[in-house]
Amino acid sequence: HCENIINRHKGSGYNNSGLATHYMYLFSGNNEEYMPGGNGVNEILWGIPYDDVQTQPYGGTTFLIAAAVSADVMDINDYGLNAAWACMHATSQFADKFTTGDTRWSKWYKEDKGFSKENTSFSTFTDGYGVIKFTNLTHGTDDSYALTLGETPNFPDTDLPLIRLAEVYLMYAESYIVGGAGDASKALEYVNYVRGRAGVSSWSLTDLTADNILDERCRELYWELVRRSDLIRHNKFTGTTYVWSWKNNIAEGGTIADYRKLFPIPANVIAAQPEFQQNPGY
Repeated sequence: HCENIINRHKGSGYNNSGLATHYMYLFSGNNEEYMPGGNGVNEILWGIPYDDVQTQPYGGTTFLIAAAVSADVMDINDYGLNAAWACMHATSQFADKFTTGDTRWSKWYKEDKGFSKENTSFSTFTDGYGVIKFTNLTHGTDDSYALTLGETPNFPDTDLPLIRLAEVYLMYAESYIVGGAGDASKALEYVNYVRGRAGVSSWSLTDLTADNILDERCRELYWELVRRSDLIRHNKFTGTTYVWSWKNNIAEGGTIADYRKLFPIPANVIAAQPEFQQNPGY
């Protein structure tokens, strides 16, 4: 299935992979050019469109932009949105997955901007790197961003990618690594499309491991709504196999019980349909 999608999208963009040339452009205010019907390569295979006039939610990309910005330590005009909620920053385990030169974290706020990597204080915004991925800025033709709007709006034009071609490349590689499906040389080629665009070193065949592909998905797809299901699929969401800061609301990380792999069924659903049984543990 992955190969079917890949074959229909290769042949343009970065290194003829069908990927956009610049990673951060996919998360900017004019990223609709990468959506279906856009005038760029169609890397965003499926996404939710947002518009500062026609759609004005406080979720979606409004949240993903505003939650990453604090007006106390950052200039909100640098992100093209008149909102700064100071909600989200990185755990140290997340930050440690990246290496210097990786364009996927090039916009983050780090020590040189007053942030610390360790995040032992949950409510201190600068305790943990500041994660900048989505903005409402419009990108240029190189690595630059420019806000071309007459004023900073209250809602973004930035669309929300749900499935990208880059993820399909990583899906193929995981299918080979975990399931033995597909071809090793293609799996390696496809992963290296993703890594090459990010500006990091290419993998060799020995790098095609389950832990490595899970980490690569983390680097490529963070804040694109896949991490929880990825960890569950690799048996690292519950228990102590993989621990991160504030797991189970404990600063150094704790244990999540296995039943948390499933969400509870809402009480109003069970009340309306008594034949539904609540998931175990709730």
